[in-house]
Amino acid sequence: MKAALLLQSASLLVMQPCERPPVQYQGDSVPARILFAPPEVVDAVCRRAGNASSPYQILACTNVANSTILMPDPCLYDDNYARLACHERSHLMRKDGSPGWSHG
Repeated sequence: MKAALLLQSASLLVMQPCERPPVQYQGDSVPARILFAPPEVVDAVCRRAGNASSPYQILACTNVANSTILMPDPCLYDDNYARLACHERSHLMRKDGSPGWSHG
């Protein structure tokens, strides 16, 4: 699985309160590649990449070396941030090379 290769040395985030990072790690950051997948795929790939034995569902993981983040598909959620991410993602070029959605 391609995503698993990108995430081989992942640090894992499990279902528990997500703490905000210290102020010096917020704001500007390095460019990142964000991959979206169904939640069950995120859990499986992140477990395999990190050899996790957590009893909780893994919600996301990051490969620091490749600046890659694996996240659940935002179109499955309805909060404002998820809707915004889903909307913007839909503008991107599709896998088959066809153009993404446009406003009209």
